[in-house]
Amino acid sequence: MAPSFPNALQSIATRVVRPYAFHELYGWGVLYKLLIGHAERDHFWADAPRVVHKDKRTGYSTELDLSWWADRLTYFLGRWYDLPAQMVLDSLLKPGDQVLDIGANRGSFALYASKRIGETGRVLCFEPNPACVAMLKKAVEQSAISNIEVFNLGLSDSSGVLSLTIPKINSGEATFGASQYSKDETYSVDVDVVRGDSIVSPVVSHFIKIDVEGFEPRVLRGLAATIARNRPLILTEMVSSHLARCGSSIGELVQLMTSQNYQGFEIGLSKDHHDWTLTRLTNQVDCDVLWIPDGRMAGELQGRINRPA
Repeated sequence: MAPSFPNALQSIATRVVRPYAFHELYGWGVLYKLLIGHAERDHFWADAPRVVHKDKRTGYSTELDLSWWADRLTYFLGRWYDLPAQMVLDSLLKPGDQVLDIGANRGSFALYASKRIGETGRVLCFEPNPACVAMLKKAVEQSAISNIEVFNLGLSDSSGVLSLTIPKINSGEATFGASQYSKDETYSVDVDVVRGDSIVSPVVSHFIKIDVEGFEPRVLRGLAATIARNRPLILTEMVSSHLARCGSSIGELVQLMTSQNYQGFEIGLSKDHHDWTLTRLTNQVDCDVLWIPDGRMAGELQGRINRPA
């Protein structure tokens, strides 16, 4: 049977664009946006197949759904698409480190961190969405990864059961707050949540990543003892609309971290995208933030602050 017209176009676009994007040649992003597209083109890729993908940086294998923009971009690049986060981990993680990945989703961050910390390190993943947990566990099993442990739990400042609202088109936007999507575009599941300190207290945490769609302040309050004891580097997403839908704000997040003697820095890229930079938070802007405890501003970190682009 001859392929459908969309399938034929997908095949042609893949053959033309993927080698260019995979090698990250100059202008690949423009070409990708023009011929492949991000979320706005998901409808065109609706019947695209699932593929097994081997990450060019980690060597780990995962199953990708090409109908979803994030998996599609990962497939074309041959790696997880979040370059700044990878550069941060390249610079700051070392073999033997222990990492908390809170809001692990399907594991892109965890898999990359796993490779950086080696067999003597450990990544503890916390993800309340059962579907994402199943995919993350499958990826761990496929590549026989021994240093990732997955918990089907959410973290908060108290234990209980919460309703998780999950957009049908993007598991990464699941939230314990009000969803930006309509009821027809989402489904909900009741999930267990625990106070972070109650489950990670035996762990000496060197690095914590939190991406929980606006629930960050509650997660941080629940980890107060762990943070005070270990003084880890902390990477969070900071998006005003997400925080507002969870009844919080950028101001509350910043105040919470400064009260624990942390300074926040926006993570950026140099103009040529070959290096990463840190800029002190001065405005309430949406960005990824590296929170650095007082006393850690030396060496690698000090050199990153306000580095020329």
